[in-house]
Amino acid sequence: MASTRTKKYNRNRYRKTYQPVRALPVWGIRSDKEVILETMRVSFNNTDQVSFVLNGRYSSLPGVVVTPIGNIGDVNIFISSLTLGSVPAGGGKAVEVVLGASVSFEGEVFVQAMMI
Repeated sequence: MASTRTKKYNRNRYRKTYQPVRALPVWGIRSDKEVILETMRVSFNNTDQVSFVLNGRYSSLPGVVVTPIGNIGDVNIFISSLTLGSVPAGGGKAVEVVLGASVSFEGEVFVQAMMI
């Protein structure tokens, strides 16, 4: 399992400007490794399977989590397949995700993908 250390810092104090009035902090996060984090909403429209491509470029398969939005009843949502595509000209690889449901339904789910 991969891990990384993160540190929160104030972007307004990153360089010295000596303003007469101190600016409010604007927080940022630094990490000691490259982190790709992506979230999106995916709609099911009376289907039991939906496929889409993640926006980020990955060197290996990311960890993907699916969470239903609202009350979807007795429907199970699962990841049918994750496929790492070929290398495009820009570098990195596209990931195709196929989500499945136990029955056809109409609703939305959150998808989170993370790679460290």
